[in-house]
Amino acid sequence: MKKANFLLFTILSIFLLVSCASVKKNQLDFLMFQRGLDSMGKVNAAEVLIKPSDNLDIVFYTQATANQDQTALYNSNSKNGYKVDILGNITIPGLGNVKAIGMTPKELAIDLEKRVSLTIKSPLVTVNLKSVKVYALGQFKKPGIVELPADDPTLLNLIASNSGVSETGDYRKVLIIREDSLKQRVPLYIDMTSGAFFASDKFQLKQNDIIYINPSRNALKEYAVRSQIIETQRIQPLLVYISAFTSIISLYLIVKTIK
Repeated sequence: MKKANFLLFTILSIFLLVSCASVKKNQLDFLMFQRGLDSMGKVNAAEVLIKPSDNLDIVFYTQATANQDQTALYNSNSKNGYKVDILGNITIPGLGNVKAIGMTPKELAIDLEKRVSLTIKSPLVTVNLKSVKVYALGQFKKPGIVELPADDPTLLNLIASNSGVSETGDYRKVLIIREDSLKQRVPLYIDMTSGAFFASDKFQLKQNDIIYINPSRNALKEYAVRSQIIETQRIQPLLVYISAFTSIISLYLIVKTIK
């Protein structure tokens, strides 16, 4: 009796240990910020550099008078915004093509103030990015092109605005494909189960970033099983014919042997 109880206790212990291990594996797939919270540090937003396809909001003012008539020409297209072309230029009425690529919005504003200083007294120019466009692919609940506010283009904002990551997504395998200064695509990897990513340069997204969330291990296993079932169903009619043909050949050989 004691041996039977000991055996039962051992089996239950093994079952509980396996269950706990399985739960921990699932936690790795679905829970964010499980470790490294003490290394989050201070989030320092990097200055945004203007790139091709950026959409800029530019407004000209004069600080010399309340009458803004002298800025009318330069502001004639301000409602539509100014898109940076492939060469890195913007076209402003009265100024023509202005190089914007590689500058921060603040640097571009200072440059424009110098350019209009002969026609506008005490000019003040504000330059802001209208939005940051990124591509959300993979295991997002709402994959697609997303326009993030220029003042908060973070990975967390992207995930929140896209209704989160699907249940088949793996927070440990987030890939960002980003264009560097040489226009080369560079893969960057993020493990969102670690709070350390807050302090990395990947926390703040950039224009035209591609964000891909990989499927979890469980999702891949389920997909493999479904694919196997579909493949079996596809060849099942053929297996029936092969089985029937094999049975006929076997029967023929038996009859021939009897004769």
